[in-house]
Amino acid sequence: MNIWTSNILESNCCANSEDALFMYYLDYVFYLQYPFYHCLNDEGRGWLFSTLKKFKPAYHASLALSKYSQYATRSRQGCHHSHSQLKESHYDLALQELQLALSETQTWSVSQTLVRSIECLTCIIQLLFWENWQIHLDGAAALVPALAQALTASITPASRYNNRQTFQNVEVAASGIRFLLGSFIFLDIISCASTRSSHFLELDHKLMLGLDSIQLENIMGCSNWVVTFIFEISLLDGWKRKAEKAQKLSAIELTKRGKQIDVGLRKRLADDDNRPSREHFSDGASPSTSIEITRIFALSAMTYLHVVISGAYPELPEIQESVSKTIHALQNLTDPKWLRRLVWPFCVSGCLALDGQKSMFRDLLPAAEITKSSIGTCPEAMKIIEECWEMRASLHNCDWVCVMNKWGHHILLS
Repeated sequence: MNIWTSNILESNCCANSEDALFMYYLDYVFYLQYPFYHCLNDEGRGWLFSTLKKFKPAYHASLALSKYSQYATRSRQGCHHSHSQLKESHYDLALQELQLALSETQTWSVSQTLVRSIECLTCIIQLLFWENWQIHLDGAAALVPALAQALTASITPASRYNNRQTFQNVEVAASGIRFLLGSFIFLDIISCASTRSSHFLELDHKLMLGLDSIQLENIMGCSNWVVTFIFEISLLDGWKRKAEKAQKLSAIELTKRGKQIDVGLRKRLADDDNRPSREHFSDGASPSTSIEITRIFALSAMTYLHVVISGAYPELPEIQESVSKTIHALQNLTDPKWLRRLVWPFCVSGCLALDGQKSMFRDLLPAAEITKSSIGTCPEAMKIIEECWEMRASLHNCDWVCVMNKWGHHILLS
């Protein structure tokens, strides 16, 4: 065999390997990340396939996730690789090429901005899985407004567009815009609720979640209304922290604001319990799935709210009530594996569990086939819960963020 033939065979082997990883991502890994994903039009995931194939940073990021997922499967069979080994090649290429693309944002023309933003955000949403998620979300914050502007503008008739090309770009990229914008709004709100810190995105979250074109139950499994409530609770949390820092916190005002959210959340939960399942979900979603996931997020939001109002005390009757209901809902999931996408509710509720409930949370992971090497942050959430239980012996008002602060790094519970 001559050198020329050898090089061709090596190149073909590499290409075949990458093709296999790419298809593994589309067929398997994507649905680990988004098990509730449902596209309401005929385009499906065409935008994703096109973007990954065209934009190399996003392509390499998807291959890196495929490799990690395969590693997780092999590790359950006794094979092990270091995290640094897994990050070599595809991950490093994705990161380097993304940084290069982001350095050129000032050179993008008006007609390029939307397409380039979609490409970069598709890559960022993959890289968020690895580490430095705060840096990646911060980078996304500069790009997401272009999608929000395009989506709100798409409601406007084409005749009112100043730039016909922009309108055509919006029409072509509609599925990608809805998916990415919905994903990043959700991640921004959950990151804030995960770390009890400020939001990354400078946009009107409630306005965006009020648009019919963003349907989170078709992306994350839970309805827009419950994510809006979590957003409102995070705003109350931020207001409280700011008032405490200025030594101007009014317990009366805090209770009043919290009560308004509590009443609204309880009413919405009751309304949904009494409403026919098909009545409040978009045509493509599975009603039973959306109801289950939404209810778990809503019950955990209730726990979060009372932690903000009264502190992280598991013995409080209102916290006991919401945690007990969350446990029951988690134990009775139609598919226990959905726990992988319920990390925030799982962690918040677990940290506020009573002694007699601890084994119930521990049992949820094996039922969902989640191990230390599983893709996602559920294993880390369990570590946070266990650490919180230990810390509560000496620090009674202990929540999930207390643990993260002790460790010196924040975790995105998504």
